[in-house]
Amino acid sequence: MNEHTITIRIYWQDLTEKKQQELLRLFGDNCNWDRIPLSVIEIDNSTPDSSNYPGEDIVVDSFLGNEGL
Repeated sequence: MNEHTITIRIYWQDLTEKKQQELLRLFGDNCNWDRIPLSVIEIDNSTPDSSNYPGEDIVVDSFLGNEGL
């Protein structure tokens, strides 16, 4: 990870209640995902592409919105 890397962590509370219930049926509990991320997405923002340019401020919460996944 470097100064141009954007890191997005997805936690249990980011999931919709429906997705939480699906995982509970599969695993029996939330497997500590309220403290440990379900997934970590890293984006290298050092090279211009069609959506992000170097140094552009990105608000991670805007990816998930208020509704979660």
